[in-house]
Amino acid sequence: MKFWHIIHDGNHLVSLAKNLADIDTTDDHDIQALYSRGHQKSYIDKAQEIFANVRPFDGRLNVGPQDVVVIHGLFGQPMADLCQALFKNKIKTVWCMWGGDLHMIAPLEGGFDLLNSFDCIISYTGELALYPEIIAPEVQGAVHIIDGTASDPSIEKEKLILIGNSGDPSNDHLYLLELASKFEGYQLWLPFAYNGTEEYKAQILAKADELGVLERLTLQEDMLPFEEYSNLIARAEMIFAAHNRQQALGTMGQGYLSNCRVFMRKTILSKAGKTMVNPGYLQMLSYGWVSVADICDLEQDVHRKAILENPDWKNEFAEVSSQSHIARSKVFDRVKRVCFPSQS
Repeated sequence: MKFWHIIHDGNHLVSLAKNLADIDTTDDHDIQALYSRGHQKSYIDKAQEIFANVRPFDGRLNVGPQDVVVIHGLFGQPMADLCQALFKNKIKTVWCMWGGDLHMIAPLEGGFDLLNSFDCIISYTGELALYPEIIAPEVQGAVHIIDGTASDPSIEKEKLILIGNSGDPSNDHLYLLELASKFEGYQLWLPFAYNGTEEYKAQILAKADELGVLERLTLQEDMLPFEEYSNLIARAEMIFAAHNRQQALGTMGQGYLSNCRVFMRKTILSKAGKTMVNPGYLQMLSYGWVSVADICDLEQDVHRKAILENPDWKNEFAEVSSQSHIARSKVFDRVKRVCFPSQS
């Protein structure tokens, strides 16, 4: 049998290729990459260097009766149209959830019908808790390898704080700037290459000016090459995130593996105003990254002082995790068991 992976052309394409090249499997895997408006640079060539079966999506899938199509990230009308065609032809179709796609689609009219049409969902820990209406079978696990490899091994840490991962207001940049401004002598780097607006950019710059950190702030408005972004993360001492949903796991995971101190919300608010454990935090723990701290702790002087007094900080790692080789290797076996129960 074969797994057909449909994913947007971006840095997550590379982490998927790394995983498929690494896992133990007797099945065939084929990756087809869709053009992504959010990324100015193609990652197909880099992914092909890691895993040979990678090519641009041409709209043709020679899917057999024992094959499975995996949709990585349900973003954009072309992906939605492809799913409807797969459902119509009764092809086994699996949605590998990214997080933002869930919260975009679930509230829409017919959203639950669409999501429940999948044969199963590869999900993050706790992500579906908000939507009990989604009853498609759930397979939890990691299908991407996140690593912290800088292209330049000589890179050393700098007094640098990485703030968020995009220009999306869900990063809560104004709150993060308030916290970062209290760390004197640190440079602040704010990725703003996609999902931002000129109006929101002006708000960020005005806030930085108000806090007296404008001269210390770098607003990154262009997409960096993968290697350059990896090196940037490796240089940073800290990464600040404040999303009220699972987001930026790639950046925070790579930072954790590069021994950045990672801060995020442990508890978040749903759109209905109810508190819940942050699925992103739960995912970080499931990956074995147990030193992740609560961003809200930085509101208190005692926590900021403790950080500055411990410059030799080392992140801790759990030995058993969903990022382990064997755990990642078994994800697609569990998907097969759901899709073809009579053969298990």
